[in-house]
Amino acid sequence: MKIKLLALTLVSTITLSGCGTPHVSNEYLSANHQHIKYFSANVRCNGGEYNQKLEEYIRTYLQKENIQLGDDLLISCQFVRFNPGNRAARIFIGFGAGSAHSDINVELLNRSNVTVRSFRVQADLSAGPFGGSTENMIKNSAKEIVDRIKPMIDKTHAQKATSEYVLEPTHFNRDRVNRDRVDEL
Repeated sequence: MKIKLLALTLVSTITLSGCGTPHVSNEYLSANHQHIKYFSANVRCNGGEYNQKLEEYIRTYLQKENIQLGDDLLISCQFVRFNPGNRAARIFIGFGAGSAHSDINVELLNRSNVTVRSFRVQADLSAGPFGGSTENMIKNSAKEIVDRIKPMIDKTHAQKATSEYVLEPTHFNRDRVNRDRVDEL
């Protein structure tokens, strides 16, 4: 009985570990754009088969999160490193042999084409059910990217999103308050 339990634990550990979980590094957030909310977002990943898959998955996750597709915020992404590894080596050898790796540079640009945030998403796949899937590694990276922009999106007004609603409220309100004070004096 103990041997069966040990074998089950070992198999579970090997098949479920290293499932291509992404992590974020080198994050930059523009101080001038910290408090601005955007009404819509879209994605453009430059060239290549894997970049196209990433773009499709990001667009799918944007829709799942009810983020309107539009041009208020552009997610520009590019694989800077992608090694699909060797699935057979992950299955039969394990312990890191045949590992898959990816690094994705992500830039978030406003309508004026100014970078408001940038970061790098890195993922490693060393094992998983039947050797793990690089496809799932790309999906997980896309989800991480969308999770990073969710706080920047104002979904309460998403139905009204047009260019006239995109303001930099901190500057606008401060100027208006100062003008009102001058008029009062």
